[in-house]
Amino acid sequence: MDKQQMETRKEIRHLPFQNNSFGIRSIIGEDGVERHTLYGSIKYNSLSVVMEDYWGDKFVEEISEGAFDESIKNGVVKSLWCHQTSQVLGSTKSGTLRITINGGQIDFENDLPNNTWGADARESVQRGDVDGVSFGMIVKEERWSKTEVNGEEIYKRSILKAEIFELSPTAFPAYPENTVNCRSLEQFKAEEKRSSAEFRKRRIMLELDLL
Repeated sequence: MDKQQMETRKEIRHLPFQNNSFGIRSIIGEDGVERHTLYGSIKYNSLSVVMEDYWGDKFVEEISEGAFDESIKNGVVKSLWCHQTSQVLGSTKSGTLRITINGGQIDFENDLPNNTWGADARESVQRGDVDGVSFGMIVKEERWSKTEVNGEEIYKRSILKAEIFELSPTAFPAYPENTVNCRSLEQFKAEEKRSSAEFRKRRIMLELDLL
């Protein structure tokens, strides 16, 4: 994958929340109206569940600390109900969605609108039917390596810099995709093969020199 393709490909990832780090806060304003705020956190440097690409290779991902910082400071992020662009829950532009960079994580607060999908989001989160958030991103910089998970060596994708454009409450508590189209892994594997072939060639030449 070339740089231009990487910069324009949108990816959706799903995060679960634990230990009361995701929920609804409700307050009564001075006008007597009850208002509801969805809150949560996205932790950097946390490994995803094990995924597979379309070619059957297993890999995990992590969002490196600071990967979203520049995008949060300079861009606009929308909160959508279940990815529906017609059902906007908030926006950083209007201040109804607030995202704070907090060391090893980013925290968000989303003032839910007083409309049908705002009420749907509040009810579904409070009931526990919706217990995670999806975030949409465009990866700008990444690094591939290998790591061991449950005794098995698999690929690891570290996302170093990405543009975040969407946060959406979702019913999926983890990555729901069984397979993920991640063509940059194919490029990394090809480079691995070339490096291995070059290493074998150099070793043979060294052995011949020693004869």
